[in-house]
Amino acid sequence: MTARVDRASTALARHAAFFDRRGAGELSVGDTMDGLSRLGLCAPLSVGFALIINAALGYRTRGRPSLSIDLAQIARGKHPHDSDSFGPDGAFSPDAFDAMFTRAAGGRPLIRRDELIAYLRSNPGGRVESAPGWVMFAFSWLEATVFFWLFADRRARVHGHDDLVPAVTRRRLARFYDGTLFHARARLLRTRSAA
Repeated sequence: MTARVDRASTALARHAAFFDRRGAGELSVGDTMDGLSRLGLCAPLSVGFALIINAALGYRTRGRPSLSIDLAQIARGKHPHDSDSFGPDGAFSPDAFDAMFTRAAGGRPLIRRDELIAYLRSNPGGRVESAPGWVMFAFSWLEATVFFWLFADRRARVHGHDDLVPAVTRRRLARFYDGTLFHARARLLRTRSAA
């Protein structure tokens, strides 16, 4: 039996608890699919991403192959090539967030997906030279890609190009890491669909 998670214990717990509408303390593939759908991801992508997320985090939180994520152990879901904005216990680390944002965005108030991915790839927490390193980097790449699909709130120019690409403000990215963004996005989409 999985222990119930204290939803307010850490930012990472709040972030993950968004998907636990049943209050079960664990996430099935269906729970993750439902959460991704409530965030605005289409059904086919929700299915594929939920399988990947649950396989990766199920293994990391349970210490064995599993498609069920143990939310009481969600801090074990931290992996090489994350931003370190969640500390080892899952608490939001404002200093690590500030360092990541400053380094990745070069002091601008916006960050692009390519900048965040480059930062995650260079994070010394992991090495991409090994097969497991490439798998963890691919997972980080997927997380960043889905995040920008769903949450980009600005457009930014890439140096030397005329095209504008999706970007995220510092404030929005901080809300992702403090555990409040998913809940706010779901409320906004519910309000829009009810109107």
